[in-house]
Amino acid sequence: MLHRRLAFALILVSANLIAGQDAQKPAMPSPLISEERSTEFLIAVEKLRTLPRPGDIQNAGILANIADVIETTPEQKAAIVALVKAYEIETAQRLAKIEAEMKTLRAETEAKIIAILPEARRSASKKVLDYSHEQWMTPFNFEAQLRADFLARKEKANDKTASNEELDAARKEFMSWLRTQRQKAREKNAEVVTNLGTMLDPKEAERLSDFDKNKEVPETPKKR
Repeated sequence: MLHRRLAFALILVSANLIAGQDAQKPAMPSPLISEERSTEFLIAVEKLRTLPRPGDIQNAGILANIADVIETTPEQKAAIVALVKAYEIETAQRLAKIEAEMKTLRAETEAKIIAILPEARRSASKKVLDYSHEQWMTPFNFEAQLRADFLARKEKANDKTASNEELDAARKEFMSWLRTQRQKAREKNAEVVTNLGTMLDPKEAERLSDFDKNKEVPETPKKR
């Protein structure tokens, strides 16, 4: 019994010592990019994105236009569609002004951030950020342009006056074009990443590379 109590006491002491050692280890700081955007910001953006259009009824599981509920003639429906399209064009123009204001505010805030960084790295940091913002585009921009080109080429490929051989050749040409466009996008992304790295010192470029989700990691050879 004495031996058991002694062993138990030693286990407790060892556990406390290990816990104390773990507590003394400095915690690794989380990347700042992992900081969540504020709830207020996310709600404001989402409200703009999902704001009901003129004439829309958007509640619970219902999504309809008032002209889908009230009996209307084809001419009336066409007039409503034209008004909604004009509204979207005007909205896009007003949002472009808001985007410009946001970029100005971002530049002002970024200047304060750069002032916090080590003085010797401020100039390089500004170049990196300026270039990054200049090259930024949403995936939606690329896909939207791709879709527009796709529809134009699809219409051409579906020409009823063309022979089967011509239609088949047009479809093959389109698939080849699509692969080429996606390859160009990948090459452009790789070029941007490379250029960002050249603006930093080697250690900084290596840290930046750790955040590259598209980076190809070489496979580890399997042991035989």
